[in-house]
Amino acid sequence: MDGCSPETYREGVEAGRIQVAELGGAVVGYVDFQPGEVTRLFVLQVIEILHMALPD
Repeated sequence: MDGCSPETYREGVEAGRIQVAELGGAVVGYVDFQPGEVTRLFVLQVIEILHMALPD
């Protein structure tokens, strides 16, 4: 998601096509879809998600 602005995703969000996965208020993944087809899928690496979830 680096280098992408919120405008990249605005149309999909407004149309209800993008679903976001959050952990502690941070986005850890998302899926953009059309009926019968996943058009974009992003998930942080597991190690990054665990680092976010575990206390220091």
